[in-house]
Amino acid sequence: MIDRILAHGKSSKVGSEAPYLQDWRFARVLPGLLEDFEVPKYFVDDWLRKNIDAFWGKLWLGADGAQTGFHRDRSFVSVWHAQLVGRKQWYLFPPSCEEGNPSVEAGAMQGLLEPGALIYFPCGWWHRVDTVEPSICLSANFLEEKHLCDFTREICLLYMIGWLGQERLQKADRVAWQGYAFQARGRAIDSGIDPDDILGQLPTERVPADDPERAMAAILDRWKRKATGS
Repeated sequence: MIDRILAHGKSSKVGSEAPYLQDWRFARVLPGLLEDFEVPKYFVDDWLRKNIDAFWGKLWLGADGAQTGFHRDRSFVSVWHAQLVGRKQWYLFPPSCEEGNPSVEAGAMQGLLEPGALIYFPCGWWHRVDTVEPSICLSANFLEEKHLCDFTREICLLYMIGWLGQERLQKADRVAWQGYAFQARGRAIDSGIDPDDILGQLPTERVPADDPERAMAAILDRWKRKATGS
C-alpha cells in the first residue's frame, strides 16, 4: 500500500482515485503497534476505554488527492485525529449544518493539519478532509460521560435483542426492535465501534430487558460502578 501511495505522485484533482487506506483498525492485526504511542492526555478520560478493555484506534494512509467525504461520526462519539506524516486540509461544519455536501464557503472552519499536530471535534460535527501530500494519520473515537446515556441507549437495544430471544416478543414488536437494532449497529460500526466487542462485555445477569429505559439505566449503573471502582 505504501508503495502505491508513493508511486501515485502529485494529483491535480482532489477526490481522484488516489490510493487510500481508511479506518484501518490495526490493533487486531498488528497489536504490537499499540506500544508505539500513548493516547493523548486530553482523551484518557474515555468511557469506552474505561469500561470496555479495547482501543478503537485507526490508521489512515493516503496519497495526494485522497479525500474523506462529507460526513459525521455516529453514536454520540467524539473524534481526535493526529497527523503523523504529510498534511491534510480539514473542513469542519457545526451539527446544525444540513446533511448534504456544502461548499467550503458555507461557514466551514478550515485549517491545514501539519505533521505532529492533532485535531479534535465533538460529536455531531460534520467534516471533510482532503489529503494534500502522502499522509499517515492516527485517530480514535472516544465517549464523553455526558453522552453516555445516548450512546448506551443505542447499544443497549442491540443487547436486548439477543437477551430477549424471539419468543419473548410479539411479531410486530420483533420487527420494530430488529429494525432499530440494525440501524444502531450500522451507526456504531460507522463510528469505528464494534458492537460485538461491547455486547460481549455487558453484564450477563438478567436485567429488566422488557423495558428499554430501565435496561439502559441498569447497564449505565454497572458501567459507572466499574469506572469508579465501587
